[in-house]
Amino acid sequence: MLKNYIAQTIHVALDFDGCIAIGEHVKIKYAKEYHKININPRTCMSETYPLGSVMYKQLMDKVTVQHMDEYILDPHCKEVLNALCKESFRFTIITSRANQSLEACKIFVKKHHLPIEAIYGTNDQAKADMCRKIHARAIIDDSLKKLFELIDTPVHLFFLEREWNTHENTGKGLKGQISSISVWSEFAQKLREMKEMHEAICFYKNWINSDAKMQEIYNTIKKDTFLAQRSLQEYRRKQ
Repeated sequence: MLKNYIAQTIHVALDFDGCIAIGEHVKIKYAKEYHKININPRTCMSETYPLGSVMYKQLMDKVTVQHMDEYILDPHCKEVLNALCKESFRFTIITSRANQSLEACKIFVKKHHLPIEAIYGTNDQAKADMCRKIHARAIIDDSLKKLFELIDTPVHLFFLEREWNTHENTGKGLKGQISSISVWSEFAQKLREMKEMHEAICFYKNWINSDAKMQEIYNTIKKDTFLAQRSLQEYRRKQ
């Protein structure tokens, strides 16, 4: 018998560069070869590149295509995604990559046999629009700037802290809207907590846990924390 408070699928959006594929060592290597400069993980982002954003883009146009085979898979990413897939989670990559760079992303995912349902380039669309398209309940990204676009949307936001993004800080004002995590296993734990909370609210409210209810579920979590916690306690007692 189907339990309406349990979602059949839970869609999650994933950033590619810096979350799944790690290429900072590749940028460091080819910044020296192409631009004759020495950089480190803290100066290998567009905002921190010593030669500016235009030269950074020039570097990345080569690195993300010609040298994609030197990128490495985050050591815990595949294990976590495979485990979560068995728990009704479904994953889509949303990346700013385009053209040949996007194709290189697809080849990387296929090479590593990652359980990814789809890969979309934003094509200058807002990530919020892309998340709405796939009914994402959560997203992980290593860029706060990109997550800022999704504030006040019914998407749980996760900022993956890396050595190269230490200049970014969620700050006290964003603590309740963006969750900082440091490893993929922590992301898995947070997604499971989110899943349980969504089920608890739907159980308590007698709602069908579907994409159509995402906004109402999210509003309950953010605007009625007492009811959300009461729902969770009741749900756990009934299980």
